[in-house]
Amino acid sequence: MRPSSELDLNLSDGVVAEKVLVEELDSEAEHGEDGLDEDDSFLGSAAAEVWEYEVVDARKREFEDALQNSDLVLESEVVDDTVTEAADAAGNRLGTAGVYPGRVEPEDTELS
Repeated sequence: MRPSSELDLNLSDGVVAEKVLVEELDSEAEHGEDGLDEDDSFLGSAAAEVWEYEVVDARKREFEDALQNSDLVLESEVVDDTVTEAADAAGNRLGTAGVYPGRVEPEDTELS
C-alpha cells in the first residue's frame, strides 16, 4: 500500500508546492528472519512512511479534506507555518505511482 499515492489521487493540481519523503519506518513484520511468516506477510506490505507536503495556503482546506477522505493516511501534523503562494506550485505535478504495488493504476499508463 502507498498512502501518499492514494492521497495524491485526491488532490488537484496546484494544491501541493512540494512533496518530500522524510522517512520509511520498518514494518512490524520484520523480525530478523529470512522470510516472513504467513501471518506477517500482510504487515510487510504495509510499512509506514513519513512524507512532508508543502501546501499552498489558499488551498489548505482542500488538502485537509483529502487527508480526511483518505483510507490509508493514519495521521498528519502541521510542522511549518511559512506562507506558500500559488505560484510556488505552478508546474509541479505529484508522482503517479500506484496506490497498491504491483497493480497498474489507469493514470500510471501513458498513451503514445
